[in-house]
Order: sequence, then structure tokens, then C-alpha cells
Amino acid sequence: MKNCKVLALALSLVLFATVVFVGCDGTSVCTHDRLTHIKAVSPSCTEDGNAEYWHCEKCGKYFSDAESTEEVSGQSVFVIPAAGHSYKFVPDTVYHWKQCANCGEITDKAVHDEDGGNGSCTVCGAIISGTEGLNYALDTDGLGYVLTSAEDVVGQVTIPSFYEGKPVVSIAKDAFNDVYGVTSVVIGNGIGSVSEYAFANCWDLVSVSIPESVTSVGESAFFNCISLESVEFSKGLKDIGQFAFAGCYSLKGVTIPASVKTIGSQAFSGCSALEELVISEGVENIGARAFSSCSSIKSVVIPASVSSIGGAAFDSCSALEELRVADGSLYFKSENNIIYSKDGSVLVVYPQNDSAESFKIPSTVTTIGESAFYGCDQLETVTIGEGVTSIEKSAFAGCSSLARADLPDGLTSIGDDAFIDCVSMTYVGIPSSVTSIGKAAFVGCKALSSFSVSEQNGYYSDINGDLYDKDALVLLYYAQGKADVAFTIRDGVKSVGDYAFYGCESLTSVTMPDSLEKIGKYAFSGCKSLKNVSTGSGLTSIEERAFNDCSSLEKFVVPASAYSIGAFAFSDCSSLTEVVFENDQCWFIVGKDGNVAIPSEDLADPVKAAEYLTETALNENIFRDR
Repeated sequence: MKNCKVLALALSLVLFATVVFVGCDGTSVCTHDRLTHIKAVSPSCTEDGNAEYWHCEKCGKYFSDAESTEEVSGQSVFVIPAAGHSYKFVPDTVYHWKQCANCGEITDKAVHDEDGGNGSCTVCGAIISGTEGLNYALDTDGLGYVLTSAEDVVGQVTIPSFYEGKPVVSIAKDAFNDVYGVTSVVIGNGIGSVSEYAFANCWDLVSVSIPESVTSVGESAFFNCISLESVEFSKGLKDIGQFAFAGCYSLKGVTIPASVKTIGSQAFSGCSALEELVISEGVENIGARAFSSCSSIKSVVIPASVSSIGGAAFDSCSALEELRVADGSLYFKSENNIIYSKDGSVLVVYPQNDSAESFKIPSTVTTIGESAFYGCDQLETVTIGEGVTSIEKSAFAGCSSLARADLPDGLTSIGDDAFIDCVSMTYVGIPSSVTSIGKAAFVGCKALSSFSVSEQNGYYSDINGDLYDKDALVLLYYAQGKADVAFTIRDGVKSVGDYAFYGCESLTSVTMPDSLEKIGKYAFSGCKSLKNVSTGSGLTSIEERAFNDCSSLEKFVVPASAYSIGAFAFSDCSSLTEVVFENDQCWFIVGKDGNVAIPSEDLADPVKAAEYLTETALNENIFRDR
């Protein structure tokens, strides 16, 4: 009897463990307590891989998480298809073969077929012999050659794949820089890179063919090749460096292959004849101003693969009629030729050639991206919604018709150069929420006559229309649209901020208080009418280019309190012939090989002292040993 009770109890426990819950319809509900973890496996060239997943041995269901909360329809969801071979030709002096870049598999080895002209193989593109007059040097490991320079070469230049039995691995920096008479370049397959400035300023160069072995075209590699009409890229290329084809204003069509991951900043800037631009699916990064001033482009489609677009990427593309993002992008979307982040929170690019004079930023936008409205000189009014919290670098730079900046409550940051050269802007209203204003944010706003800061703002204030920090210790921006020709900096101010008076051409006289200790970078740069500056007794430092291009300035007094003057502080001050050092002792020029003492008798002479600041020590910092 006792054994029967034990058996009955065991059976009841088994039944309880198997059917833990019962649904309303009387069926059991699996608790997925027997999950098998299948680890992720990367696909190979020939075999499928899989993502990580979990499989319930009880009910047969599949899940993407160990907690069995994310059920999927079946095992096939996790399959990652085989990548497939990615073959590239690899040559030597006799043979070529295909080699997979992923797994290294080799196939189709054969002898070169040299019927392609110029000693080139018709199959792989390897060139056995090249143009005479090319100079080479062994690379650091001694296994290959670098093409270093060219002498007396004209017409078509053929760069071989081999030299003296070893591969040519790269074209060096400046190899053809300023070489005239070269009209076309054929690069042999096997060469891996074209270095920076390799063909810069080759004014007669019309065409170039880049083989699949080249993975990178360096910075300014073809900069200012003004006759270059065509470039043939191959699928091996990965990176196009900054300024690589900048200034190639005869270039008519470009197809960026899918292998390219990054188009560098200003890579095609100034290619004004460029009409046809194809950016292939696979490209991931478009650099800042990559196609700036490509004034003939009419249509640009951003592939779905692109995850970043730099500021002003299409600045001054005045013929651009279509700017859109391809379907399937996880990063961006386009509406009416305006590009936004996928969720609509960032306005990335507003079309420059749009004829609208006003625009209301959608309520979804929280960030106006870097250079988003750069150069939109037709816009007179932009309504910025209260959802916007950040205006990034150069967002409205060059919006020459923009009249006002009424910034919304909730805005916290204004980036560097945000409203630079908004020459028609007369008013800026800064709400209580703003906590940071970047450098040169309002430089070049020549009509700006008033800053107005909310009294509740904890970081900034305005006095007589000028912008200060909260405690009025730093004069940040002078509202240069005022008609004043003379200005007295109020007592108590300790610093004139960077760019504070930049480009103010109406001022002829500035008086500084004894409280003033520092004059910031570019503070009075470009104040061409500034003739008289009265420095106070407390001034300690004048930073770099503080009075650059003050061409009317005739005399300057360096007070006894001063101990630092930055490089180029008085550059292009063509009328400055008298500088008075109230303390002419213990001044030094900061040199590359150490500090060099300035003879006190030279600084005691106002004419020689002026020469030191405008000529002798122009590009060096000078300081006084205290």
C-alpha cells in the first residue's frame, strides 16, 4: 500500500511538471523551460550562417531572446545567406589568377594575354612594361616598388604593375604634382593606392583609369586637374580622400562604385561641369561639402546604405532639381527634396535652389543639422518650432536674406558659425533656455542692430543691444548694425570675446576700460575703419589675429600690464607705424628652437616696435617674462 501511494505521488508530480498552466479553452500553455541556445555563426563564401536564437524543445517555437519574449515565425528568419566569393585578379610577371578577398580561394590561373596594347594583359589589366621616365624606390619592406616621380613624360602615361621583377605597390605623394603635358594615365592592376597630391595640378590630364586593385585615392590626389573630363573607377576602391578631385571643373560624369565606403570631405568640390552623378548602393559616408559647388548636377539619389551625410554636402549645387533618399534607408528620408533623419528629428539638408522665401520647420524636428540651410539666400523667414533644442554648426550660414532669428523656448544650443554671414539679419532673440552659443555664431551679420536676451536666461544678457555673458564680464558680440562710429566698452568688462567686433567696418574708435584684461582671437579683425584704440591699464593678453586687417590703425599702446601678444595679432595693419610699449623689458619671441629675447631698446622705439608686431614677429607669439 505504501509503495502505491509513493507511485501515485510521483505520477501527479510528473503531470504537474508537464502541464503547468491551463488556458481558458482547457489547453496547456508551454512555459518554454527547455530552451536550446543556438549561437551565431558567420556565413562563409559558400555556406549559410545564422544569427543567435533560442529553440523550445517542448513546443517547437523559435525566439530571438533567452527570455522567450520575442517569438519569430520560424528558423529561416535567422539564416544569413552565404556571402559568395569576391574574386579579384592578382597578377605576377607571368601569370594572373582570381583570388577571393574573403576566403583566399584561388582559381583560373593563366598566362598573361598581352594583346591589349601598352604591354597590358587583356584579361586582368596587368601592365608588364610602362612609360619611360618614371622613377621608383623600394618600399620599406623591400618587397615592392613605389613610383616616386616622373621626368620628361608627356601624352599618355602607362604605370606598370611590375618594375625589375617586383610589383609596383603604390604611387607616392606628389609623384606627378605640377607635371604638365600628361594627357592620360593608365594605372596597372596590382597597384594598391594613389597617395595624396599624386597628380595634383596636372593641368593637361584629360582621363584616368583606376584599376580594381586600387583601394584608396588619397587626399587631393587629383586636385585642380582642370582638364580632367573622365575618371574610370573600379569596384575595388574603398575610400576617396578629401579634396581628391576638388577643382576638376571639366569633369562631366562620375559613378561611385558600391565598394566605396567613404567619399571624403570636399572630394568633388568645385567640379562645376559635373552633370551625371551616380552614388551606388554600398556607399556609407558622404563627407562635408563633398559635392559643394557642383553647379551642373540636376539630380542626386542618396542610396539606402548611406548612414552619414556631412554638412553642406551639396552646397551651391544651383541646378539641383531632385534630391532624394532611396527606398529602404534606415537612416534618412526625403520629403519635397528636403532630407531628414529617418525619424524626422533632424533636418539634414534643405535645398539651396528652392525658390520659397519662407519655411516652417516641422514639429518633429528637434535638431537643425550642420549646414542644413547653408547658402539658402532666398529664404527671408524661417519659423523654428518649440520642439527644436539644437541649432548645429553653420546651420544658417550664408542665408543672406534671412531678416530675423526668433529662437524658440526650449532651444539649448547654438553651434559655431550658426548664423555667420546672415547679412540681412537685424534682430536675434535668445530665450531663457539657451545655455551655449558657439564661436563666430553671428560673425558677418552686418545689419544686426539688436540682441534681446530673456531676463530668465542664466548664461547670457544684453546691454544696449549687445550680447554679454550673464554677469556682463565678457562682451561676446557687438551688434554692428548700429550706426555708431565710436564705442566705449563698459567698465567692469574683463574680456572681449573671440570675433566680438569681427568685420565691423563702421567703427573708427574704441575705448577700453581699466578692468579689461583680455582681447580674444579675431576680436577686431577686419575693422577696416578702426583708427584709434585706447587701451586700459589692466590689459594682459592680446590673442592671435585680434587686430588682423585693421588697415586704418595707426598707433597702438601696449600697456605695462600686458604680457602676451598672439601670432598675427596685427597682421595686415598696413597703417600701423607706431607701437608704444609702456614696459619694454623682458619680452621674448616664442621660436621653434627656444625663446629669443627682444632687445628692450628696439621696443623702446615705437617705429621698431611696430615693425616687430607687423613684420619681424608677425607669425610668432611674443610674451613678457613676469
